[in-house]
Amino acid sequence: WIMRATLDLGPGVPFAPPFLNLYRIRGGLGHNFPIEAFQSTGALTAIQPKIDGSYLFMAGMRIGTPDKFLAVMDGDLTIKTGSGARMDFRAWLLEYQQSGDGNFQGFLQYAAGGFDGGISGRWSYLGNVAYMDIPPGACTVHFGSDSWHIYAGRVDGPRLNLHMLVWDVNGYLMLDSSALRCGGGVNYYLGCSIGHIAGFLETGLAIYPDPRIEGHAAGGFRAEVCAYDVCIGCGISAGVAISALPISAKAHACVEIPIPFWNPKVCANFSI
Repeated sequence: WIMRATLDLGPGVPFAPPFLNLYRIRGGLGHNFPIEAFQSTGALTAIQPKIDGSYLFMAGMRIGTPDKFLAVMDGDLTIKTGSGARMDFRAWLLEYQQSGDGNFQGFLQYAAGGFDGGISGRWSYLGNVAYMDIPPGACTVHFGSDSWHIYAGRVDGPRLNLHMLVWDVNGYLMLDSSALRCGGGVNYYLGCSIGHIAGFLETGLAIYPDPRIEGHAAGGFRAEVCAYDVCIGCGISAGVAISALPISAKAHACVEIPIPFWNPKVCANFSI
């Protein structure tokens, strides 16, 4: 069995005046259910039981700015007997109506001798004119007896993403026992009826305990003009990779020549 009760405080009561109001108080109990049973505001009937003889005790609240628009956040603390504790949170940013599980969802958990956490979600403004996206699995932390990591995006994806008008930005920061890795990229695209302009820039840095360091950067730009189903374009791209120790450097560059129906490329490579 499992149950949850919520007391709605309407317009809210002062919690940390003048910055925060208290809007809801929650409590829950459960028997033979997993520690993450209260992670969602959805119906509890969808939660599958876990027969292990344990009990769940949950207490939570909803707080936010007095205008109930700038920021509102839920926090639920769940304790599972004989197992551990977990904090689930949900946040709404620039939203007049707080429904579902919010723009962003996350958790912090200590169970089975390890500490874990994560956050994911998406916030958009004016449709998709501007948005911020944290895909599931991109931001996680883990501290256990055999391994640990702190990830805010991953080099091979998923990454943290930000979009603003014609610009797309992605990034990552990874720290674990093997290395510190950080980097990201920028993409932009501007199109019209007679052509388009596009470009990208990608950078990355990795520091290993050997000691060793590696870095790379790559970028490119392309423009095209089209008429009567015929496009003429030119572009340039370049990249460089550097590492030490031992010291090594490689670079390449390509130029696309604007010749109709052909657009040949001229490339060169360098290394030391």
